[in-house]
Amino acid sequence: MPPARNKFAVGHFMRTKKQLKNSLAEEKAKLSLEIKNSQQQIRRLKIKATAITETKQDLQCKVPCNANTKSSTANSMRTRTPTTLEIDEMAPVTLKRRRTETFDMALMVHGGTKSNPKPAFDSLYDTLSKRCKTSALGNYVLKDSKVANYVMNNSNKKDVTTFENSNANILRSIATYYNAGFKANCPIPKILTYNKLRKQINAIDIGKVYSVEEQFSAYIQDENVKGCYRDLREYLPRLAKFYLGMQKTQKGALKWFAETEGTFLLLKY
Repeated sequence: MPPARNKFAVGHFMRTKKQLKNSLAEEKAKLSLEIKNSQQQIRRLKIKATAITETKQDLQCKVPCNANTKSSTANSMRTRTPTTLEIDEMAPVTLKRRRTETFDMALMVHGGTKSNPKPAFDSLYDTLSKRCKTSALGNYVLKDSKVANYVMNNSNKKDVTTFENSNANILRSIATYYNAGFKANCPIPKILTYNKLRKQINAIDIGKVYSVEEQFSAYIQDENVKGCYRDLREYLPRLAKFYLGMQKTQKGALKWFAETEGTFLLLKY
């Protein structure tokens, strides 16, 4: 018999590789959890440190000392922990204290009182609008969902009201009632009611319309024919004007058949 060949143990190799992969994945998950816990702990310690710094600053300001020394110390302490709106960067107590100090100072500078805080509000907004870039001011508004929704809703209401009373909405309403010209489940401004739309349609000048029954009742005796028509002698100049207007916006839309441009021919059958 020929000697047996030494085969590579593929199955054993794959099982060992899978076990090693699972072991590394578990170790990675444990390390990720430890890193996350450490980051949260660091964030909490930063908040506590900020609160302690603020308390220390208040205590130092209460100690009798030279005014210049007190001012420089306070500025130095606050420079180390500047105000920020980023989440978990500052203690809520610190933000509340600084907010109160800012508002009280605005009341004092601009002549407001607790019962009449409007001067302080006006001054704070005026300062922001003059000192802050438009993009930065817009970002502040967008960060507060309540303020952003209020501004957008009021702006949209004005735009919707303007559009509802426009000629564009009249044309859109005509397309809606007679063509079903917009998609379902699509948020759109309110269309005109049918009664209002009929008034707008009746106000459109389409020339003089004649009644078939009144004009030809003497000629049609066998049956009662109802309907309306327009006299071509009155309608054709209006139609020619329409085509000439179209020619200005769409060059080459009309074929003049070797005639002088602007000359219309009427074929009678």
